[in-house]
Amino acid sequence: MSIMKVWIFLGLWIGIITLSSPCLGSLYYSDKISPQNSEISLDFSNTDLRDVLHTISLKTGLNIIIGPQVEGKVTASFPRPTPVLKALQIILKLNGCEYRREDDVIKVTKVRISLLTRSFQIKYALGTELVSSIKPLLSDKGTLNLDEETNTLIVTDTQKNLTGIKDAILKLDEPARQMQTRNFSLRFIQAKKAASILKSHLSKAGKIEIDPSANSLLVRDVAYKMKEIPSFLSSLDVFKGTLKVFPLKFALVDEVAELLSAYLSAEGELNVNKEKNELIVIDSPYNLKKIEDFISSIDNPQKQMREEDFQIKYAQLEKVKSSIEEELSSYGK
Repeated sequence: MSIMKVWIFLGLWIGIITLSSPCLGSLYYSDKISPQNSEISLDFSNTDLRDVLHTISLKTGLNIIIGPQVEGKVTASFPRPTPVLKALQIILKLNGCEYRREDDVIKVTKVRISLLTRSFQIKYALGTELVSSIKPLLSDKGTLNLDEETNTLIVTDTQKNLTGIKDAILKLDEPARQMQTRNFSLRFIQAKKAASILKSHLSKAGKIEIDPSANSLLVRDVAYKMKEIPSFLSSLDVFKGTLKVFPLKFALVDEVAELLSAYLSAEGELNVNKEKNELIVIDSPYNLKKIEDFISSIDNPQKQMREEDFQIKYAQLEKVKSSIEEELSSYGK
């Protein structure tokens, strides 16, 4: 009789240890014992998911089949009795898994994530600048690629994430947020002409201000368009020499030629025709315009009037005077 009591006591003690272990969890059953409606109290810390599922199966009587791709760690605490299937759903969801019931069997599998690929054409911002803002929005399965030539973001992710990424891109890719201003100094092409060509390459929000005196353009446009403008203007602003002859009416060609070097480009050429009092210049349209303006400013009677005395020794003054008056310009006296 005493031996039987000892075995009963040991059996109860072992059962208490098994049901109360913090690693395996504790079970509380309803009046009608059933694996599906049982309640469970669990406490796991960084425990392998497959071990957790085995433990739940052993303690509840659930027939659980675990898929080959199921893996993960579980840190979860259910101090109060919780329906076992609800606890199972929560634990699996945290590890990207799910279960489905087939008769008396619970099948646990990895959630199949359906990934979609979508291209986003960036109209105003630079794709390279948006990458850092979009990457944090990707899921762990998502990928992001940039086609710099077309300024397009190519995103692969879940439908839910793609929707969020689309909204983020629309907020970032707005003209008001992407406007930039830059000044471009031109060497050869005239600013006015360059502006007329550049205008068709700007966005609808783009604007150009011309500074003729500095031969420069102040351009304001979105980042994507602004990226293309420097190379485009460089293709326009190249030396294309044009020949132009400047006949001088009042100034001496030698004296003016000495002053023109400051107005020539490095590629420009200047020749003098003393017989006809002409300057022959080969240079860019911009430099030719500067030279023309300079010559106009000095080749006039007001700037070139001179006075000189001549001592007449032998000829009669009246005869000399009449001869000289024939050679004078309309401004001479």
